[in-house]
Amino acid sequence: FEVNVFGLLKASKAVFSLLRALEGTVVNQSPVAGYYRMRQPFLKSCSASQISVMAINNTLQVELAPFDVKVVTLSTGNVDT
Repeated sequence: FEVNVFGLLKASKAVFSLLRALEGTVVNQSPVAGYYRMRQPFLKSCSASQISVMAINNTLQVELAPFDVKVVTLSTGNVDT
């Protein structure tokens, strides 16, 4: 949670003014498993951080839209390796 959520919040705050000036695109990654693991036992911390990242991205989308900055969530799935 410290890295996934608080790290994202700190990084976003650090570059917020730069993003507004550049009108770029932010891409954050959050596994789609966060949606599906919410009812799985023993995965509550993992699911909570993934859902939090999605919520932060949704909020950033609204906050940065007036400055023509786009925020995209890259939701990856399972990959057999």
